[in-house]
Amino acid sequence: MAGLEELQADLLEIERLLEQATRERVKKALTVEKGRIQTEITNTEAATPSTQNGVEEQESSADDAKPAGLEELQADLLEIERLLEQATRERVKKALTVEKGRIQTEITNTEAATPSTQNGVEEQESSADDAKPAVKRRAPPPPGQSYKSKITSYGWDQSDKFVKIYISLNGVQALPKENIEVNFGEKMVDFLVRDLGGKNHNLLINTLLHPITSVSYKVKRDMVTLLLRKQGTQNWDCLTSVEKKSKDKKSPKFNEAGDPGDSLMQMMRQMYEDGDDEMKRTIAKAWTESRDKQGAGLGDMMPGMQ
Repeated sequence: MAGLEELQADLLEIERLLEQATRERVKKALTVEKGRIQTEITNTEAATPSTQNGVEEQESSADDAKPAGLEELQADLLEIERLLEQATRERVKKALTVEKGRIQTEITNTEAATPSTQNGVEEQESSADDAKPAVKRRAPPPPGQSYKSKITSYGWDQSDKFVKIYISLNGVQALPKENIEVNFGEKMVDFLVRDLGGKNHNLLINTLLHPITSVSYKVKRDMVTLLLRKQGTQNWDCLTSVEKKSKDKKSPKFNEAGDPGDSLMQMMRQMYEDGDDEMKRTIAKAWTESRDKQGAGLGDMMPGMQ
């Protein structure tokens, strides 16, 4: 979970890009992400974890738009690319990259004279393993093997059957197929692009949240989409187990079954220990004022506060 200052910086950039956006679809995508950030800000200020349902409902409202024509989609894509060049916040870049991947998928489907509805996309995804040479299930690369350029910026999304990872790589569509390699394990995916811009580009994720059964990929203009087939149909809260543990650790827990005073004290102590300097000052000030009013001993209750 990002800190309050990080979330507020993301929100400011989203609002700045919204003022520049002219395409309706691009505005909707930015508005969805703005809503998610505002929800997290509210939850952070209230010291409660954000709810997945709220995000899902907002995403659904953005995806319910009627299919657009090819010219409309191409105009949306151009605006997304323009805003991506201006974005500086990592979260904003990821949100725009995800929407760029969706638009490029719809362009491909429209050019192939197939409907761009969700069902049409799912059918194409289901046959993705047939469209590309089968990706063999291999062991992870040998220890110590290194790559010149590590891919750290990407977006991800999911459907009932697939987890989709969107990777922006300028000019990737011009490479021969043998320059792209994907290996996978039960909870691992290893993606490698050779000799692109004089570098080898690698994305290695070996702590996927849930098991997968296969991996395929699609190459579009300046974009590769990895399609990780889920072993089941469960919803992924995060992409990796590391992110999940970090999220659970940072989320203050309130024990409803225990004493309310003790539970609140524990939650506040956790917020103080995990918070930045500004958060610590705010909590310390609140407890100091409470002590002055009630005559309670703050030092005994919250050790370590200054």
